[in-house]
Amino acid sequence: MFPTTFHAHHDLDDDLEGEGVNVSGGHNSFGLTVSNVQVNVNGAAVTVPDAVRQATVPPVRVESQKAADGVWYVGGGSHASIAVEFRDFITVIEAPLNEDRSLAVIAEVKKLIPNKPIRYLVSTQHHWDHLGGVRAYVQQEGVTIVLQQNNHSYYAEVLTVRPWMLKPDRLALAPPEEVAEGYTFESVGQKYVLTDGTKVMEIYNVQGLAHAQGMLIAYLPKEKIVVEADLFTPPAPNAPLPTITPSHRSFYNNVQRLKLDVTTIAPIHGGRTYPWGDF
Repeated sequence: MFPTTFHAHHDLDDDLEGEGVNVSGGHNSFGLTVSNVQVNVNGAAVTVPDAVRQATVPPVRVESQKAADGVWYVGGGSHASIAVEFRDFITVIEAPLNEDRSLAVIAEVKKLIPNKPIRYLVSTQHHWDHLGGVRAYVQQEGVTIVLQQNNHSYYAEVLTVRPWMLKPDRLALAPPEEVAEGYTFESVGQKYVLTDGTKVMEIYNVQGLAHAQGMLIAYLPKEKIVVEADLFTPPAPNAPLPTITPSHRSFYNNVQRLKLDVTTIAPIHGGRTYPWGDF
């Protein structure tokens, strides 16, 4: 009956977050009041706007640059990934956007580091533009996803509960058994160390940040590189320095708190590495 009001939301009704599992990664709601309803004309012609009819999807562009021995910055778009070579395997940090982006990055990483499997995927946060490609890594490479423990339930839902109906991806068409059995994740509390005895990657939980609960940064102590997402985006070359934000301060304070010896920032946004000294 109209007029009426619709309301839909994900997760808990009562804000008692400790008493339930927050599977959507946040409180997401939608409300709509409908007061006037007009029935569509039966058989009316539909005009497709030219902008829609002529739209094209640009091809995925991947460009890589060597950041240090065994470390590559794989960019070329709005988001980047970082590939790190270990003795017997590869770790990729971040799988942004979608399956097409991930498949292109995987192919580029395999060219940069041939004959080694991608064994780990570090995902910095649960925002969809940063995890939209994780399903491709799970299906294509059988990776273990390293994530902050607060996001575990949401990532499990992303991999197993949500059906891909409009455009089924590879994981929807051929899900590995490991997904259903729950062997896909490695959870990080405050610190996690990934090493093969030669190369070391330290992964830390970011504290004091309002942008996203359960955000990770990765640090390579030998190379003195820190990998971050949404904490700092470098300005374009020769552009004015950006205004200092709370996220910048959180990034700086966490590096100081953890006593990380950083010379280079590898940001997920910005398209290039950036000197810590300039930051």
